[in-house]
Amino acid sequence: MLELINKVQILDEDFLALKVEDPFFGRMTDVKDVIG
Repeated sequence: MLELINKVQILDEDFLALKVEDPFFGRMTDVKDVIG
């Protein structure tokens, strides 16, 4: 599954608007920055 992350183009605006929470560093990152 993880192998497909950079091979599948995701165009869903609701998914791309999600944030990834990093509680260790206390920051939020856009999901589109994570999946590159």
